[in-house]
Amino acid sequence: MSMALVAVMAISCYDDSKVWEKLDSLESQLAELTSQVNSVSTIVSALEKNVYVKAVTEVTGGYEIEFTDGKKVTVKDGKDGADAPEIGAVMDVDGVYYWTLDGEWLLDAAGNKVPAGMGQPKLKTEDGQWYISADGKDWALIGPDVACTIAKVAVADNVVTFTLADGTEIAVPMFIGLDITFSVAEENIYDKSIVSFEYTIVGGTEKNRVAALCSGTNVVVTPTDATTGTITVGPLANADYEVVVWVTDGVSKTIFKTLKYSQGTFKTETTEVVVDFIEGTLTVPVATNIEYVAYVNEGCDWITVPEETKAAEIVTEDVVFNVAENLEMTPRTDTVYIAPKNELYASLTIEIPVTQKGRANKVWSKEVTSYEGYDATQKVRLAKYGDNILLANTTKVYVLDPATGEAVNTIAMPEGVTAHSVLVDDAGNFMIAADAAYGATTTLYLVPDPTNPVPEELLSFDTNNYYCVEAGNFRVKGNVKDDAVVTLTVADGGSGAVIFWEIVDGEFTEVPTDWGPRTWDYVVGPYSGWAVATTCAAPVGTSLADGLFFVGYASDYNLKYKASGAEWVTSYVTGSSWMENYNCIATAEWKGNQYAAIVMGCHFDYDATDAVLLDVNDPTAAKLVYKHAGDGDADWDWTAGVNNSWTADRPQSAATFSDVLLASTEDALLMVYIDNSYGTIGCVAIQ
Repeated sequence: MSMALVAVMAISCYDDSKVWEKLDSLESQLAELTSQVNSVSTIVSALEKNVYVKAVTEVTGGYEIEFTDGKKVTVKDGKDGADAPEIGAVMDVDGVYYWTLDGEWLLDAAGNKVPAGMGQPKLKTEDGQWYISADGKDWALIGPDVACTIAKVAVADNVVTFTLADGTEIAVPMFIGLDITFSVAEENIYDKSIVSFEYTIVGGTEKNRVAALCSGTNVVVTPTDATTGTITVGPLANADYEVVVWVTDGVSKTIFKTLKYSQGTFKTETTEVVVDFIEGTLTVPVATNIEYVAYVNEGCDWITVPEETKAAEIVTEDVVFNVAENLEMTPRTDTVYIAPKNELYASLTIEIPVTQKGRANKVWSKEVTSYEGYDATQKVRLAKYGDNILLANTTKVYVLDPATGEAVNTIAMPEGVTAHSVLVDDAGNFMIAADAAYGATTTLYLVPDPTNPVPEELLSFDTNNYYCVEAGNFRVKGNVKDDAVVTLTVADGGSGAVIFWEIVDGEFTEVPTDWGPRTWDYVVGPYSGWAVATTCAAPVGTSLADGLFFVGYASDYNLKYKASGAEWVTSYVTGSSWMENYNCIATAEWKGNQYAAIVMGCHFDYDATDAVLLDVNDPTAAKLVYKHAGDGDADWDWTAGVNNSWTADRPQSAATFSDVLLASTEDALLMVYIDNSYGTIGCVAIQ
């Protein structure tokens, strides 16, 4: 039945003219009426045999009735005549329905009433007349007209009522299913003295009731409402138990189900696993005394399962999976399963998500303001000295533990020296320098002993030689006591330039200029005619012939490369727009490959800091190796960073400064990044 039928539905009988318009012949009428009579017989039989109506479905011209014994009948429009005889079925005093004709009992040749549920009367037509017979032997003339057998169908209160043409009503109940489900399997194992599980009744009535009995121990049923509740069994101890549960709808239906409990266990304390990127094994301790099987998701090709499965006493067994090496920078995840072999225990299946680290993993991150005395409004620079990371914050140089980021010491600045830049060359020589505006001189000092800093002037640049807004951001490649290239960048209102020094055999090369001999040279940056600020240039090698990298907060934000005697070319497209800040480049060699790193910072709260690692074996066409997204770097809200909102009193020029460092170690390539806009510093290890 269309279960939306909650109100009375009716099938109206048609008058002679409507029937004759529908039927092509008297034989068709006969077939239709015979079907209707057969439907009445089926309905009466269902009522007498306690068969229920399962469904009532609306069809063209009527309804299809389906019963719980599988029979189906179609109730369609019959024929109505004002004085037409009526075929019906009426219950007699003995409680049995019998066929009637025009209100009188239909009798067979022996004069007996014909039970409606035992069969149907025979109908035929001859010469335009209808005839009826109880046994197919003696035929009685009905006449040229006959009334429809079923006049109306109504559904209400879970009862289907069929009203016949003579007014007789036959009411057949709708089937209301009854079932009960549990939150546990039909067979269970237990490892504690009391077990509890939930039940849910499907179907039934508001009078639903549940009862339970357990062999050898107590059982308590605690209903929540008419359909749900909890069953508690126990105490259980070293035995097998059966729990028989009865449920009744409180009217006419009762069912029962049996649950079995066996002493034992199947569990693990492991909830999730993180494994290293290298090839290895994954071990899951499982306490069990039943047979099990271990498997992984279809399509997972990096976790494999040993063939053997085990059964044992109640012991803890190590289920070992083999894990392949992850050759990618990013982590990957999947799930391992340990399941009882017996499908009845399927609900006990252990599912453990597994994450395998990629070759690049964040080691730590923290708020820079956690360093004592740190000034988040000032410029910052990073360097590696010995086993430590150096963080220069103008008036302080913090010595950081690369494993944790904690400040383990500070280096005092020489008198009169501000550490806008700290540099450590490939030979471990320590240098410091301060930036300078137009009209001043910036000097790079060599500090032989940072613990007792006595600076030695290594080189200087008089900003009068190049009209600039600012000069600084030193970078070095090589050994300043042997062969090396040192760079700084300058910016004016219309373009920028890379100032460079080349050191060969410990001597500065002299480049003749209009101002006479001097120990520096410059190249115009790639953004001629564009306002350039907060830029950085880095030498690719220990000779100028190796070329230069350039990145800045100007124009297209891309990493640029210039070879000796060639024009600037785009090495890497950042895909960034106007709000990112690029003012730092780091380069390093690791395991025979050349790498560069840049930081994608932002002076608004659009996005957190990203650190980008590039393969620059071909410096003209850098390849993205790994991009670290800083959104999850710390527990604080990165949208409420230290300096990442545009306000009138915000120290814009200083707060946009960030830096990045590539530091090669025996085990990893460290990428350390810092961004004063968001007040964050962090370290990623590439292995």
